[in-house]
Amino acid sequence: MIAGDITESLERLQIDSIDLFLLHRDDPRHPVGEIVDMLNEQIKRGRVRHIGASNWSVSRLAEANAYAAEKGLQGFVVSSPQWNLVHPNHAPIGWDGRYDETALMMDDGDIDWHRQHRFPVMPWTPTAYGYIAGSESSNALSFDNAISRERRERARQLADRLGCTPNQIGLAYLLAHDFPVFPIVGTIDPEHLADSLAADGIALTAEQRDWLRSG
Repeated sequence: MIAGDITESLERLQIDSIDLFLLHRDDPRHPVGEIVDMLNEQIKRGRVRHIGASNWSVSRLAEANAYAAEKGLQGFVVSSPQWNLVHPNHAPIGWDGRYDETALMMDDGDIDWHRQHRFPVMPWTPTAYGYIAGSESSNALSFDNAISRERRERARQLADRLGCTPNQIGLAYLLAHDFPVFPIVGTIDPEHLADSLAADGIALTAEQRDWLRSG
């Protein structure tokens, strides 16, 4: 199935090799060794250069990379969980607005693991579907609760002090962690894209980062 997905991606993109191929979900029914072996076969064939995992627990990531190291294979180079400044009401939701229990939200333990191992993260929904900027869409409001409202207000306050937007503060919060973070921003609005890209120029201190989360 993975080989078929890679073939389809190569054909759609009209390329010979995928620089970074991420598994969209984990399937705990399969041992990590089986998955790592299959992906490395694709690497040996030149169809994939690097591999990552979306919505995998840090325990499964660690197990997979330990297996890869033991066998002299390539392990995962990045993780892609749902992660943003605010707090969800339920399990993460996907693009179709439905709650998805197979998706994982980054928690404090995950952050500690990534910091300890300096393991890169490519968070999805880094702006909480625009909630930090004030969006009231159904997806954005899936994050609406007392904790999120307090964090959003602190983002607004800090944005006022720094002369930027709350959305940029939300992204800068992610970038201020002690490991590589590459937020996945999706938008069809050029202004929203420009606003998000400008967050790269905002360097928050560790104190500002922690204040945004905890007050």
